[in-house]
Amino acid sequence: MNLLSYNCQGLGNNPAVVSLKKLLNKEDVDMAVLVETKLNKTEMKGVARRLGDYEGIYGDSVGRKAGVSIIWRRQSMNVNFISSSAHHVDIEISGLFSDEKWRLTGFYGWAESDNKNLSWKLLRDIKDLSNLP
Repeated sequence: MNLLSYNCQGLGNNPAVVSLKKLLNKEDVDMAVLVETKLNKTEMKGVARRLGDYEGIYGDSVGRKAGVSIIWRRQSMNVNFISSSAHHVDIEISGLFSDEKWRLTGFYGWAESDNKNLSWKLLRDIKDLSNLP
């Protein structure tokens, strides 16, 4: 399985989406965590459709800041939603390596140094939502 974590720095224009699609195809990416998408859920669904054989779970941006999404190829894996916000998407996965469940959290903390405490609080809160590996 090829997993990519990618800081998009915005996916609001056609060249960014085309570049991402080329990268996903070139690296044969099965699953990607996309951070700083700067898009809301509806806009991210449109991007995912343009990427081709991907589906996903999308976290809303805050205006044109933040935004986290996880996309994956439509294949024999089961993905279940745990939680999301503008700064994270948390999912459980099974059926890819085995039937055992595991967890993937895409995270993009607050950029402002005055808000770093919010990033740490969110990470602690997310941790308590599941005990999966």
